[in-house]
Amino acid sequence: MAGVLNMQKGFVFIHVPKCAGASITSALLESEHSVNFSSLSGLDKIVKEENTVSAEVVHLALHARARDIRRFLGADIYSRLESFAVVRNPWERLRSLYHFYRGFPPSNPKHEVTRGSLSDFVLWSCENEPNTMHERLTDRSGKVIVNTILNFESLESDFQKISKMLSLNISGLPVKNKSLNSFEKFSFHRRVIDVVQRTYERDFDLFKYPFDPPDG
Repeated sequence: MAGVLNMQKGFVFIHVPKCAGASITSALLESEHSVNFSSLSGLDKIVKEENTVSAEVVHLALHARARDIRRFLGADIYSRLESFAVVRNPWERLRSLYHFYRGFPPSNPKHEVTRGSLSDFVLWSCENEPNTMHERLTDRSGKVIVNTILNFESLESDFQKISKMLSLNISGLPVKNKSLNSFEKFSFHRRVIDVVQRTYERDFDLFKYPFDPPDG
């Protein structure tokens, strides 16, 4: 689960957590000359510097924001690449993150915050560790700086289109890091709904997802 750069093929993939990043990274790294962000010397320093002025913290270079990699490459080189990322319904992302954390060993602090209900976790996440999509895909002014936005809900067809555009010989996406028990239903009281809508307002609006939680 990391961003991927391929200068020869002319693309850069920005990874948004819990948006099929592991599957896409795995597929893209099969392409010759592809490298994941963690192998780019100096990118980690840029990520840390950006953390001091960003509304949200990115802990690892492999999860670098679009503006981090643009600064690393230089704006001119970045603009010549086909940049793309995947987005997902924020409600589904939160549920997936909850079950992903629950899969950690009990001694891991990430597991500890999932001992309560999904509602409890969602409140904790919004109040202590917000993880919005727009923060990873925009510049400091809030402008999206990724050329192509793929949707998790239509990922197979969206990914095939961009693979064809980039002349990548990728037949399909492997299933990676799929969260278990993601069938748990949404059942939130008004306070939780208000907090999520406020925290992820920009994501709902920018990526055209419904503000209300799904029925299932």
